[in-house]
Amino acid sequence: MNGNCCLRQPKIEKKTIIRICALVLTAVVSIFVIEPIVNNPRILQALNKKLDTQIQTATVFFASATAASVAVSALPGDMGSMLSKQLADVAGFFLLVIGVIALEKIILIVSPFLSFVIIIPIAALFFIFYIIFNYQVLKKLGIKSALFAFILFIAVPVSLTLSTVIESKLLQSNLDKSIIDINKDEEKLTNTNNELSSEQSDQNPFQKFGKQITKTITSIGTWIQDKALGAMTTAQNMLAKLVNSLITMIFTTIIIPLCTMAAIFLSFKTLFGLDKPRGKERIAPRGVTGT
Repeated sequence: MNGNCCLRQPKIEKKTIIRICALVLTAVVSIFVIEPIVNNPRILQALNKKLDTQIQTATVFFASATAASVAVSALPGDMGSMLSKQLADVAGFFLLVIGVIALEKIILIVSPFLSFVIIIPIAALFFIFYIIFNYQVLKKLGIKSALFAFILFIAVPVSLTLSTVIESKLLQSNLDKSIIDINKDEEKLTNTNNELSSEQSDQNPFQKFGKQITKTITSIGTWIQDKALGAMTTAQNMLAKLVNSLITMIFTTIIIPLCTMAAIFLSFKTLFGLDKPRGKERIAPRGVTGT
């Protein structure tokens, strides 16, 4: 009688042990094999170089907008105050673009480590607990963790590659031309501002007397006004070009990557049917028999 009782004690099936060992092996391979391979700087070197180029481009636009804002604010009276504020706002948006690109660069660098050293082993651990205890919520967490690891590793390179292709094929020439035109306008605006500053600077009495001989007060005022209006026109042209460049960079560095990552996430969410309702009941542990 006691021997029969001992024979009926629960035991773990071999297939359960094999599944658990396979999941442990998956975590080990993910940490010590896959992560060193995919985290090789040579693999993502092209994307890192492209991100550095985008940061340099945005920095050029930021510097131009800031310099133009300062130059316009120095125009006589308050005629350039509104335009100066608009240029400062545009410069702030370019600074935001630089921050987004820097964040994408950080994610691109750390995503292999996060995906294959942290998240995949956690997903394997969820699946191991699911096999042992058969809680459906553990299986769901394991699937979501593995899916998130894949999205984190794949979505950023794919989205950046797509934005790079679109930018290089369609928009890079416009950005290059905008940089050249904006630099010319910035130089012209700086020269005009220097002339105005020189005209309005204090002079000794002999210089003032000589200038009064050659110019009347009215002509001096007209000259200053014409120069200031010319500077305003140049600054307005710069503002228009900067806004166009800002829209282009927002489209290529923010909108395209976000839309691509969202499309990848929704595709895998639909593929794995994560929206389908799952049972919440707990079933008898897998691989445990009473024979």
